[in-house]
Amino acid sequence: ISEQEAYIRAIGQANQPFLKAYSEELYAIEDLLVTIEKKGLDDPEIIAYFSEKNEAMQDAIERILTIPVPTVWVPEHSQLLSLFIRVSLANQYIAEKRNDPIQTTIALSTLIEHAETLGTIAETYEAKIQKQGLTLK
Repeated sequence: ISEQEAYIRAIGQANQPFLKAYSEELYAIEDLLVTIEKKGLDDPEIIAYFSEKNEAMQDAIERILTIPVPTVWVPEHSQLLSLFIRVSLANQYIAEKRNDPIQTTIALSTLIEHAETLGTIAETYEAKIQKQGLTLK
């Protein structure tokens, strides 16, 4: 197995908890917004939800930081890690800074907007895997 193939396999495994938490969050965002509107940002359910998602994302980030990155993959890895950190910070902000509705709105927008960015990064990885001729069996 090549260094690049080992990296792709490792990053694929390490990012699964993040992707699971983020996809669940995006799926539930409409209901979460309704709950926030009805109960406010101080609602324990809202605080617990965003705290839990942030913890799952932080765990994934910590795993990703331990993966050796081949030089050829550094730009993509940096983009992915940066996105994960921004989404995690948005969750942390929502869970901890409940007294600023404007900043919380920005954090919620960040969560939604970065879904498209994640898709773009995934496409970049797929294209590079093909370009490098990597087999991931």
